[in-house]
Amino acid sequence: MKQIVSSKTKGSINNTILNIILFIFALSYSTQSQAQYNYIEASDTVVSTIKRSIPQEKIDEYRSTPAYNYEQNPTYEDNTLQRLWLSFLKWLERVLGRGGYSLLGDLIYYGLMVVAAVGLIFIILRAQGHNPFSRSERKTQTELEADTIDENSSVESINNLILKAESAGEYRLAIRLQFLKTLRLLDDKKHILWRSGKTNHEYLNEINDAEIKEKFDDITYVFEYSWYGQFEVESESQYHQLREGFISLFNQLRG
Repeated sequence: MKQIVSSKTKGSINNTILNIILFIFALSYSTQSQAQYNYIEASDTVVSTIKRSIPQEKIDEYRSTPAYNYEQNPTYEDNTLQRLWLSFLKWLERVLGRGGYSLLGDLIYYGLMVVAAVGLIFIILRAQGHNPFSRSERKTQTELEADTIDENSSVESINNLILKAESAGEYRLAIRLQFLKTLRLLDDKKHILWRSGKTNHEYLNEINDAEIKEKFDDITYVFEYSWYGQFEVESESQYHQLREGFISLFNQLRG
């Protein structure tokens, strides 16, 4: 009887232990499932931050590379003007701050672009015989009449304008008219074909006579230096001296 009770007792204890183990297992499983559920649900709304670190040896490698060293002052060529310019830029940066310095740099850049454009326009106007900075750009009546001369004008009409320019002391204009008269005579003698839009260099290449070509080259230089170079012929004697080359060529063409 005692043995039977003992066996039953042992069996009951074993069952109890098994039930406890199963309970613990079930509780553990339930807790784990709930945690996974909470993690999945939380992962939809919470962004986790992952911190990454750079290895120290990599940092030391970058620091030892001169190209990445921004603490040292850059070196420049030993140029006095360049050093002064850099000192001026650093002073502007200290006074205006980086934002103001950047704005001023843009203003200087675009200002230089405008100056360059104005300068180019001025050069083109000067090449065409205009001076936008002169006291007056109003043309005299003789200048207006000279602007109408072309390949269809006669030698007589050009001579009349030369006399008017000489009488008015407009010697620079008279030089221009002497050159136009030269083109008229060269065209009449079939040395060139005078047409609007052709350059003086093209006329020079058309002349086959070596002596005439040399004289035309000389008077072309006088005309371009006086008219396009804005060289003022200040006296009548100076004008007569410049006119000699034209008269010499006129006489040869008429001979």
